[in-house]
Amino acid sequence: KQLNQYYGWSTQANWDVPILPLLGETSLALLGGFQHTSGDFLQDFDATDAPLVSYSLLDEAEQYTAEMQWGGMLAERFEWQTSFFYAHEEASRDVEVPNLATPELKGVFIFQSTDNTSYGAALNNVYHVNDDLPLRVAAGLIRNRRGSALVVDTGDESPSIISEFNIVKAV
Repeated sequence: KQLNQYYGWSTQANWDVPILPLLGETSLALLGGFQHTSGDFLQDFDATDAPLVSYSLLDEAEQYTAEMQWGGMLAERFEWQTSFFYAHEEASRDVEVPNLATPELKGVFIFQSTDNTSYGAALNNVYHVNDDLPLRVAAGLIRNRRGSALVVDTGDESPSIISEFNIVKAV
């Protein structure tokens, strides 16, 4: 048995900003999106009529993104763009492998979850020395926070937390 669901949306809005002092004509773009994925899977792994080995798997994930881009031209030869973004993802996975041949032995049950967030900013400048020679200077800052937990239950007295961590990284 398998039941999967995938859906989401994305959007983009563009705006030609009125002329601004010192910046001239600029444009602004806003982008955003959402995605949901879900997988539900059950399989009789030994492929026989006897109830020996089976497993079930349930995956759920949601992702959100947003971005703003703003840029323009200064004095015919200098092009600039700045951007900001945010992304967030939450996901979980449940795996069940019951011991069907010997039910008093519980089997293996696994739960994993993740929670990831990223955001950042960038600046991109291009000076066109002539039509064939652009000079580009760019800089950016990205910050990530990643978290995950993994729990394995083998039927012993208490489940084991195999790993649980959070990572924060700036680039």
